[in-house]
Amino acid sequence: MSSDAEPRTITGEMQANGETVRDLYRALGLGRDGLATARSLVLVATRDGVWQEFAVPVTGETVRYGPSDFVRFVQAQPLEGLGLSVDSLKALFHDDPVVIDAIDAAVQRPGGRPEPAGTVDNVHSLPARPTGNSQESALRRLRKGRPDLHKMVLAGELSANAAAVEAGFRRRDTPLDQLHKVWARASATERAAFRQAIAEGEAEGTC
Repeated sequence: MSSDAEPRTITGEMQANGETVRDLYRALGLGRDGLATARSLVLVATRDGVWQEFAVPVTGETVRYGPSDFVRFVQAQPLEGLGLSVDSLKALFHDDPVVIDAIDAAVQRPGGRPEPAGTVDNVHSLPARPTGNSQESALRRLRKGRPDLHKMVLAGELSANAAAVEAGFRRRDTPLDQLHKVWARASATERAAFRQAIAEGEAEGTC
């Protein structure tokens, strides 16, 4: 059982929570057409914790999750959950730092203690902790260590990477770093043209 379902007096709040979960599941099923609605509902669900206790529409069955059970909720079969992986949920909003941050905050254990990378809780695979230079990794560090910059990222005033550099979590790219990145993206024709330009510059003494 992916959740603790039991008979219980259904309150108006639990019924409303169940409707939010149902609407979120339906919006996610619409793909791109439902993303705007799904975005709003993900933010409501994570902000207000509606996924932790709700009544399943039609059946009235009460479903309860603990504060650290967001992954279980996402993976549980509808309408006790969303029926997909956390990584799949994040992928739908990969370019939206506000939603990515909300999902990541919900995944973390209470008190900000994330699950160890690769942990398996019974049959529920927990997503690995974000690492490297990913947007999610920067947002998690900013949320904990620099809430002022974190707020600016969510407001669209800074990119996650720029905020991480400002906070000292990442170093600023040097011109050499930038050259390496551009070179990696260049085509064979562009690289050949660049080599020729460098050779001609050296011959003329301008490099």
